[in-house]
Amino acid sequence: MQGISSSKWISVVASVLLVAHEAPGQKMSVEKGHVYLEAKEGQRVLVVTEPWLKEAAVSSDGKRLAILRGADPTGLELMILTASGTGAKLDWSIPSPVICQQYKLPFEGTLQWSPDGRRLYVMAEFSSTSAFLLAFMPETREMLCLGPVVSYSVILSSSAPYSGHVVALLRKHKVLHPYYWYWLLEPDGKELQPIGDEDELNEFLDLYEVRLSAPSAGRSVKK
Repeated sequence: MQGISSSKWISVVASVLLVAHEAPGQKMSVEKGHVYLEAKEGQRVLVVTEPWLKEAAVSSDGKRLAILRGADPTGLELMILTASGTGAKLDWSIPSPVICQQYKLPFEGTLQWSPDGRRLYVMAEFSSTSAFLLAFMPETREMLCLGPVVSYSVILSSSAPYSGHVVALLRKHKVLHPYYWYWLLEPDGKELQPIGDEDELNEFLDLYEVRLSAPSAGRSVKK
């Protein structure tokens, strides 16, 4: 069974994107190739079934939808669509691998949008211990190569001016052994300050009333 084409995705998701646009904050979920729109009172609406769908994410304002799909795990396609008053259009289709510095990186997953919907983050395969965090900006069609992370989550809101920043678990090196700490990154991936271990991360989240887009998503720690 083959996946539906990119053009058919545009028509299939158009009405769903418009619904999401009218009701900001609605989320999408994916289970075994089925894309659902999370409706009110715990109800879910089936949007479409795609045999080769890996992941989907709608921006918090409901204006953009990101889809990661493909039969070959080493050649996934990233699609970014935008809702409009007349439907939806395919803004950007990015096949993998993508060129980042001197590396060819296949997409891995864990899609997350920035709070303003202008930046999409995704992890790409890099090493056995870390993935490479990428950022795509549909408005300018730019791609940023942010650097290796174990896992990450985008900050949606905070009492401090940290909205849009990233909390990432990074693998650092001491003289003999690696260690894993959470860091606060700027939206472009620059390390702003260390946070610390799991307990210190929880203190940071409580202190600055941080709301994350998801629990830290990515890989488990390999020591």
